[in-house]
Amino acid sequence: MAMTGVKLGDKVVSTFNEMKLRQSSRFLVLQIKDFAEVVVEKSAARTGDCRADWAAFVAALPHDDCRYGVFEFDFVKEEGEGNRSRIIFVLWSPEGSKVKARMVYAATWKSVRASLLGVGHELQANAAGVDYDTILGDLQKSVK
Repeated sequence: MAMTGVKLGDKVVSTFNEMKLRQSSRFLVLQIKDFAEVVVEKSAARTGDCRADWAAFVAALPHDDCRYGVFEFDFVKEEGEGNRSRIIFVLWSPEGSKVKARMVYAATWKSVRASLLGVGHELQANAAGVDYDTILGDLQKSVK
């Protein structure tokens, strides 16, 4: 993140670890505040319904600005191989976002993702790329 000058906020990794280890949240929305620091903008508890939680996650993402998102996706592996869970890291870059925001988020997303140990899947998305069933299918195919 040195190239962009954006720093990772103190609470980002600890909040992520709470989510991962204690399952305290279903998702996190991360924002680059003032083009200087990545902070946790929002977190939400699990409801027990992954599809409904995904809809709430997508609704929490702004239509005109970029964000990072972290979501714990629970699903059943195809062919009855049991329940699975994967943490997804999302680079949200909607069509209506400003060019500077897109550039800064794109330039720092690999560094932010690398700081969050335990992410199992990455996704770059805009409004067209966040369909629950599409992501579910991708996860079911990729998880062994």
